[in-house]
Amino acid sequence: GAVVGGVFDGVFCPLLPQDPPSSLKIKDVQNPSKEKSFSLAREVQLKNFLDIKNKLGVTVNDVMGGVLNVALQRYFEASNAPILSSGKSVTVSFPINMRGPSESAESSFYNCISTGTLTVELNHRCTVDAIMEHNWKMQAAKMSPSPRIQMIILRLASRLLPIDILISVALKLYGRFTYMMSNVLGPRPGCVDGKKVTDVYFYLFVPIGFYCGLYSYDGKVRLSISSDSETEPHPEKITSVWVEEMDKLHSEVMAADFKLRWTPPSQTGTILLACIAAISVVALALACARLQ
Repeated sequence: GAVVGGVFDGVFCPLLPQDPPSSLKIKDVQNPSKEKSFSLAREVQLKNFLDIKNKLGVTVNDVMGGVLNVALQRYFEASNAPILSSGKSVTVSFPINMRGPSESAESSFYNCISTGTLTVELNHRCTVDAIMEHNWKMQAAKMSPSPRIQMIILRLASRLLPIDILISVALKLYGRFTYMMSNVLGPRPGCVDGKKVTDVYFYLFVPIGFYCGLYSYDGKVRLSISSDSETEPHPEKITSVWVEEMDKLHSEVMAADFKLRWTPPSQTGTILLACIAAISVVALALACARLQ
């Protein structure tokens, strides 16, 4: 279940095995390269994502994530990467805002983020299949306590561990995944010196092998990629495929005479495991109280 697995992942994340080797996975997480390669995809209209989202009954994040997953699969297929024949999957991490509903960035000006994870298969039959998988797995990820547990452990570690050991733990924690993905809603269109800002670009320097940043601004969406130059010096191989897959998907979905409403698998098992875990904790607490 998502809850039980999330507790295990949150506590033991730095000790869990690394993702399988690939051309995107950083080879030595403790010694990331200082050289980065960047690529910025051609803009795609946000309306196209909304069209697909409404037709499939999913979220815009699901469409963006699903198309990116297929673009990565096509990238591996183009080079006949060994990871495809191995049948193994890869893991993507994504930042999560951990601020409370009443807490604003203005009142507490500091980063308050943790990370969630998704397992990405590399054998999708079509892009719609990848989008549906992303939808289901994201729902399970939202139930996981792992991000909260990770944040608490890292905050404690930052107060107790020397800085060099803390950096080593953080690199191992975030470097075990193949790549990181984020989706950012840009600011409202504005003006500088009386002239409208027509586009916004950004690049992120991160000590991991591969980072994919999706952002929207003024009705347009772009994909920005930062890769470790020692793993993949040509990230444009992926940004170009991402645009092609998105254009193809929009044409096919809008031409199809259907409106899909997909129902994810039942979460009864997950809820039952969560109830059992809660009852076990209460029983243990009562037993300890009696012993005292």
